[in-house]
Amino acid sequence: MITPQKMVGFLALPVYDLSQIEGALLDTGMPDLEGDYAEPFLDAMICFCEEHGLEVDFTELREMLEGLSLGGKVLIDSRRSINEKFAVLVHEVAHEYLHKKRIDVSVKTREIEAEGVAYIVCEHFRLPNSSLEYIARKGADAKEVMEFIENISEAGRVIVNFLVERV
Repeated sequence: MITPQKMVGFLALPVYDLSQIEGALLDTGMPDLEGDYAEPFLDAMICFCEEHGLEVDFTELREMLEGLSLGGKVLIDSRRSINEKFAVLVHEVAHEYLHKKRIDVSVKTREIEAEGVAYIVCEHFRLPNSSLEYIARKGADAKEVMEFIENISEAGRVIVNFLVERV
């Protein structure tokens, strides 16, 4: 029996500002969620870290710094919302998963891959994220992201599968 699977990825599309659109907005079918509803995912992600020998510490980081991957230890800014903490934790864990042994990779590539993983995981569970903006700020386009899609997909799959079992 074939089990249907959800596939999440990147697709380059034109972007419009609401002021450029005429007529009523279409219903997306997505609920309007408010508040910090990623808490069960954050808890499960902390379990993921524990099972993979990663220490997680929520602490105040200096301004503009959301998280850090320190090779076996991940720091997350404690002042962030639960939803932000989850997305940042996924990003930092992706660094640990993908870049622990690949030290020859550029900083830009590391950031694109880690944020690509955060995007896939957050989108899979319909959790908020600012991944596309983050990747764009790194100067990457869809073609460049696709160069790393194999690594992004592999790490995303590992994390999603773990979270599906736990949440």
